[in-house]
Amino acid sequence: DLQVSEKESHVADIAFLVFGGYMYFDSDMVLMDVRAVVPVDEGSLCFGAPQQWLPEWSIAAGIERWRPVTLPSLRALGVRYFSWLLPDEAVEGSTLCRNGGFAYIFH
Repeated sequence: DLQVSEKESHVADIAFLVFGGYMYFDSDMVLMDVRAVVPVDEGSLCFGAPQQWLPEWSIAAGIERWRPVTLPSLRALGVRYFSWLLPDEAVEGSTLCRNGGFAYIFH
């Protein structure tokens, strides 16, 4: 695991490289903005109630889409991989998440 100091984790460029983030593009795929995920003790992502996830969906959705979790607070909970689910994305005839969202694999 890559280790960074608390001070370094709040530098946007370092946080983007270590923890990830979001890139926003316009309709012509021109990069408009970049935002880093910066960990904070009180948390800043809010989630709805857990939804049912069948183990076979992890493979059917595509192995290549799962990314290692880098946020220490999520890793401490046992989360090892995550994937973004598109709004109304379906796998094997089941809609995974009506509005889009994250799926996590714990190990």
